[in-house]
Parts: sequence; C-alpha cells; structure tokens
Amino acid sequence: MRAAVLALPRRDLARLARDLAAEGARRGLVHRDGSGAVRVVPLQLLPQLVSGPQRRRLHRVALLLNAGLHRLAGLRAEDARVRALLPLEAGELRWLDALNPGPAARRATVVARLDARVDLQDPDWEMGLRFYETNSVSVGGINDAVVIDELILRFVLPRLGGICASLPLAANDDVRAMVLDRLVSHGSAIGRPRPRVALVQEEREEDFETLADYFAARGVPAVIADPRELEVRGEEIRVRDFAVDIVYRDLELRDLVALEERGDDVRGMKHAFRRNRVVPSAAGDLDHKSALEVLTTPALVRHFPAREREVFARHVLWTRLVRETRTAGPDGSGEGADIDLVPFLRASRERLVLKPNRRWGGAGIVLGPLASESAWDTALGTALAEPGAWVAQVWAPPPVASFPVAPDDGGNGRGQVPVAPHHVVLGFVATPRALAIYGRTSTDPIVNVARRGSLVAVLRH
Repeated sequence: MRAAVLALPRRDLARLARDLAAEGARRGLVHRDGSGAVRVVPLQLLPQLVSGPQRRRLHRVALLLNAGLHRLAGLRAEDARVRALLPLEAGELRWLDALNPGPAARRATVVARLDARVDLQDPDWEMGLRFYETNSVSVGGINDAVVIDELILRFVLPRLGGICASLPLAANDDVRAMVLDRLVSHGSAIGRPRPRVALVQEEREEDFETLADYFAARGVPAVIADPRELEVRGEEIRVRDFAVDIVYRDLELRDLVALEERGDDVRGMKHAFRRNRVVPSAAGDLDHKSALEVLTTPALVRHFPAREREVFARHVLWTRLVRETRTAGPDGSGEGADIDLVPFLRASRERLVLKPNRRWGGAGIVLGPLASESAWDTALGTALAEPGAWVAQVWAPPPVASFPVAPDDGGNGRGQVPVAPHHVVLGFVATPRALAIYGRTSTDPIVNVARRGSLVAVLRH
C-alpha cells in the first residue's frame, strides 16, 4: 500500500489530499482552540494496520487495565496512601460529600480512552506496548476515530487500484456505538432500560452533535445541553420539555464547582449524580496521570488480582507524583530498589518527562531528553512548588513512521513524492464486546491534535 501511494502521480496525490481534507472538514474533523478559532485537522493518507491477533491481545490488555482503574474509587476511599496519590480540590471534595449517592451508585460506568505507544509493525510489538495515561472525562476523538477510518476506506483505497483496492481491510469498532451501548447498559442497571440522554457540555462541540444524531437514528432520543439547563422537577430531570434519564457529560467536577462558585445553578447535575444517572460517574474524575503510580507501586498493587498486576508490570509506565518521598524506582521493585525521588528526578533528566497531572492537550509537558539541565531544574522546581499538580514518568518515545507529504505545488512539480517521519500514538477504547482505536501523529514527539497533530486511520486486516 505504501508503494502504491508513493507511486501516484503528484497531481493525483495532491487532488486526493484535497478531497480528503474537504470531506474531513465536512464531517467535523476540526479542532477548536481556546480562543474559538477552528482548524481543519490534517489527515494522513496511509493507515496503520492492526491484525486480528493483535486486536485480540490489545482488547484483553485494555480490559484488564480498565478493570484496575475502575477499582481506584473504592481504593481511594479505603486507603490513605491511594488518596494521597489522587488529590482532589476542596470544591470537588465538597461535591463528593454532598452527592453521597448511596446504594444506587453500585453500578458506576466510565468509558475511558487509554493512550499508548506501540509499533504495530514490529514483530515484537507487544514488548514495546506502554500506556501513557487514561482519559475518562471529556474523551476526545469520538467522531474522529470513526470518520478517518471511513474516509481512508472510501477515498484512498479505491484510487490505488490493483491489489490495494481489494485488500481485506475494515474499520475498527465504532466508538459511538460503544458509548451508546454503555449508556443503555447503565440505564438498564438503574431501572431505565430505554434511556433518554442529555449530552452535557459547557461549550458546544462537533463530537456531541454527531453523537446526538447517531443516538437518535438508533432510537435513543438525545439532546445537547448546558449543565445549567438541567432542571429538577420532582424526582425527574428535564432540559426544557425533554425528560432526561441519563446524562453523558463532557466536563469535569472541577468545571461544575467553578460554575456553582460563580453563582450558576447546577442543581440538576447534582441531582443526576445523586441518582447515579451520570456517565462517567464521579469515578471518572480520578483519571489523573498519577493513577499510574498506584498501578506501579509494589505496596499498592497487592490490592489488584494477579492478571491485572501482570498487565501493569508489563505495560504501564513508571509514574510518580512529584514530591519529597522515598519510593520504588523504575528499575526494580521492593524495598531494596527504593529511591529518594527528588534527587533521582534531578539526576535522571535524560530518561524522564514531567507532565501536569490533570491538564490535557499536551500542555506543559517537559521532555527531559530535549530539555537543558537548567530548564529541567526550573520545571522540577515548579512541580515541587505545586503539590499534587505534576508527575514524572519514564520517557517512552512514540514509534516513528514515514508518511507521504501531499505536494504543496498543486501537483505541478516533478520528482518523487516526499515522505516525512511522524511520531504515532494510539488511543484504545475498550468495552467487553468492542475495541476502538484512535490514531494520531505529529512531527513533534508530544503527539496531540491540540498541538497541531494529525489523524491517522487504524484499519484491521
């Protein structure tokens, strides 16, 4: 397939890239930054490929990692050491105390995306599978992952002709269907088997518009709402005249706290949380990067079953909340391998990365191997001055793949199509019956669409 794309005449490649970009923009593959400016997200012409055996193993690993992360809310309540590693702000704690959902909260539903580095073309791909973080609230890419797969299958493969046009390739599972399945399952568990859904976000985004249309087309009524639009009428929740059974939220508890402290009315959201009618549940707000410290600390992994511990040991990156402490180091386990964390962080810049614990979009990340000693010391000083706000993680650079670059001369130039190396990061959304894969690339080793990254299809073969 790579050879077929690179063999395309420059004019044809340029036209293909334009058609793909135009259709992507029409289908909502855009990024809206903090100022509201909209940018069409670039799309790679070549997909990544995942085999059936790879998918099955990735699915199993993701489900086991999800199971471990699902235990964190209970562990946080029971173990002070876990509470210290998953710090919440005062306003969040007030909300959690006020919610006190009781028996109705026995079923907690979270749909998470697990971001990882893995080179699917490497024969030893599983040895290099490492998870960077989990995202459970404001999970991006719900629409993107579906559309980019569809566009490559529809626009690119047929134009390659020959054997490429008939390759047995297919899209991965549809993450929209997976979210819908989890919402319906949650509704059934709490006595609302035919749920009417409110998609709640503070600022309207393309993902939720796509979800609302998708749900409605499958017989699940849905409305997009601002959190302040939820009203409590008796025991029920409404958005204007729309009765709501389940809330799917795209904002964190911290956002709701900020709205309430500003004087806005968010009693409808509190009521929904108390009645266990919100997905993700409050447990979703424990998707801190420091959650991985719980999973990589010998004294704490005893809380988890052996199958989950095996996944943590093989595939979860050593991660530590930045603070003065002694802890197990990245090169072993047990007391004999304990280190003084801060001196270790100062001395090990070239193998570490510093990340904000709860920020997203790749903001604030400092890559030790690319930072000067003075820049690293400054970043570490900032992290130490902001308890609970930063983590250090072993740096596992994303794999690099070469992708064709569409001619910027409209295809009128001569010579071969150029290629450019891009770092590749994959996100995995796993439910018991399905696996979706969200691919992103960047010339920057910090791979994120918010940092002008690109989308890449991941097709199964």
